[in-house]
Amino acid sequence: MADLSLINLKKRPWLYPFSNMVSHLVYSMTDGVDTTIVNGKLLMRDGVIPGEAAIMEEAQKRFERLVFQAE
Repeated sequence: MADLSLINLKKRPWLYPFSNMVSHLVYSMTDGVDTTIVNGKLLMRDGVIPGEAAIMEEAQKRFERLVFQAE
């Protein structure tokens, strides 16, 4: 099983100049991850996470439950 991310390096202004790619990826990366695979499971393809809308909606509900219960 493998963990990997495929990153589109073309036409990404935050990656220029092509001098220290590790530094760019760590400190400047704001977009460009195309595909992510974790433990052999495809989590994102073509920049799309299957079920992303439902995940975000559930995260918002949990956030509100945590914040508003604390008041």
